[in-house]
Amino acid sequence: MILVPVAVGASTSTVVERDIERENGGRMAKRGRKPRRRRQKPQYPIATIAQYGPDDKRVTKIAVGIIEAEDAEPIMERWYGSDVMTNPEIQAQIAGFIEAHGVQSVVRTDGVIGCPHEEGIDFPKGRECPYCPFWSPSRSMQCISLLYLWYHKNHAKARTIP
Repeated sequence: MILVPVAVGASTSTVVERDIERENGGRMAKRGRKPRRRRQKPQYPIATIAQYGPDDKRVTKIAVGIIEAEDAEPIMERWYGSDVMTNPEIQAQIAGFIEAHGVQSVVRTDGVIGCPHEEGIDFPKGRECPYCPFWSPSRSMQCISLLYLWYHKNHAKARTIP
């Protein structure tokens, strides 16, 4: 076997090493990270589950959408209540809805993603929700501004030269 040096990034390696890297997931495996998964084609029907609430801690609405094919309109169902996450009846209804459509894949949000009220139904289109000030864009900008000020205040001291 002849070992031929081959440039790989900033370092050099041999053809054999390069083949081993490919088999073990590339450079990521060398650094102790998991190699990236190849994206598989989605298996339809797909269920999407989203949680909504008046703030980022309380869930008062769960919306489930079923997408039966790539270009199909979703079939939507919503459940409301202060105990929507813990109510066994609601959980059974959600599971039944998903099972009734023969779902192959499920995509779920990681926590509350927004206000439970719907624009154009619960309040006029183009306006902020009057019931959930937590999710207002002006509040988001205040949080970003405070984070920006905190970051620069704390990091400015670290950069000061005595």
